[in-house]
Amino acid sequence: EISDQGKGIENIDIAKEPLYTTKPNLERSGMGFTIMESFMDKMEVESIVGLGTKVTMSKKIKEKDKIIWTSMWVLIIISAIYLFFSILVVDFLMSEGVWQVVAALGSCAVFFILCFYILKLEICVGTYKCKNCNHEIVPSYSEAFWSIHIGTTRYLKCPKCNKKTWHKKILHK
Repeated sequence: EISDQGKGIENIDIAKEPLYTTKPNLERSGMGFTIMESFMDKMEVESIVGLGTKVTMSKKIKEKDKIIWTSMWVLIIISAIYLFFSILVVDFLMSEGVWQVVAALGSCAVFFILCFYILKLEICVGTYKCKNCNHEIVPSYSEAFWSIHIGTTRYLKCPKCNKKTWHKKILHK
């Protein structure tokens, strides 16, 4: 939602037309509303002449979030199974020596690379809700990486109430 206290728009339908501009003497193409509408699923414009304009836009990304969330959990399961079986193979099927250590370290490296990617997926879907003030935040990768967590609930510092508390993962529906 974007609003201003400007002049307002007399005729919203005309203003939404491509190349419409109120200042033809300037080098403006009048593509603002056209571009916004092309990227959004829904756009509403409310305006009162002399009081200003409010533009409300929404984009449906929830289905994409569900796919990413499901993919994250599939990757967690696959990476845990991979680590378990690779350690079994290294321990029981390889002879002791340097190559056994190299194979074990390689298996762990692949597992940890997947873990870093899984964390990135967790951060990009939904928000974390502060237990104290209900403020929703999206932490940086570094904040999420270094925070204590139980599942997808993380111990983070809320920028609104400035307190460290448990933030529960919220997937928006």
